Order: sequence, then structure tokens, then C-alpha cells
Amino acid sequence: MNGLEKRSEVMIDKIQTIPVDKIGGEIGRASDEEMLAINRALAIFLGFA
Repeated sequence: MNGLEKRSEVMIDKIQTIPVDKIGGEIGRASDEEMLAINRALAIFLGFA
């Protein structure tokens, strides 16, 4: 379980910066496999791969 009530999505094309003081506690987490897929998608979207 990741702490979220339902499955969530990452919108690779909606990158935003967030001020550090606006970041609260952890509410969920992605598995290592999910983070690898996210990182790969970001690299492709940003033109690094």
C-alpha cells in the first residue's frame, strides 16, 4: 500500500515548481519500478534521452 486511497497518475507534461514551505508530509509513495518509469518518461519528454 502506498498511503493513497486510490491509484494516482503522474502528468509528465505538467511539471511545476513548488516552494519548499508549501510541501507537507508524505501522503503516498511510488515503487522503485514506478519511479524508474517516471524518470525515463521525464528524460524523453525533456529531450534528455
